[in-house]
Amino acid sequence: LLLQLRQAGWQADTLPAAWQLLHIDVPPQSDCGGVDLPPVLHGDSYVGLASQNVSYHDLHSALQERIDTNMEAREAAASWLPAPRNVTVTIERGAGQFRAVGRALTVFHMKRIANKIQEAIRAMSGVDSEAELKQIARRLGIKSSGEVGRPTAVVVASVAGGSGAGMVMDVCDVLRLTGAKWCDDSIALLYTPDVFDDLDEQQRLGVRPNALASLSEIL
Repeated sequence: LLLQLRQAGWQADTLPAAWQLLHIDVPPQSDCGGVDLPPVLHGDSYVGLASQNVSYHDLHSALQERIDTNMEAREAAASWLPAPRNVTVTIERGAGQFRAVGRALTVFHMKRIANKIQEAIRAMSGVDSEAELKQIARRLGIKSSGEVGRPTAVVVASVAGGSGAGMVMDVCDVLRLTGAKWCDDSIALLYTPDVFDDLDEQQRLGVRPNALASLSEIL
């Protein structure tokens, strides 16, 4: 996006405030970027849910303590929350194709996710946002009626791994609960198992079952 804007004459080093990007994932630090890849988003745009040196056992105990006071929450979690003995992944490295681990982290940090979404909404609603959008429209040759429409939320996730596939539904629920009416009409761009086809077969044993389960929940 920034490259396209620069080619159109955009002078700023960052995206316009009206375009807010939020990357929610499991590792404490983003594991994206690298050789031949775009740089990672700036620090404020990344939300890493796992903490260094905190195991799934620690997460499970903290989450269990929180839901034990709510009968409905306890009964709901009992149907999917895995016992610590069944989770061998180091969560600070990711969910390891274990959707329930991604979801457990999301449920535990739901308030934090909501706060970050609300921060992004406030940032895109600033006094300069409309002027920036009109300037971009002119530079990109987009005919504008002069009025800026309501925002659109686009949720991008894989449905085949453990992190995104485990958290996408709950993140969308949090997005809808932020209070902004336009958040009810989000668009999902979901990556299917074929994005992992270059990996060795033993490294992607869970991707197709994960995708089936994720799409079943969504539908």
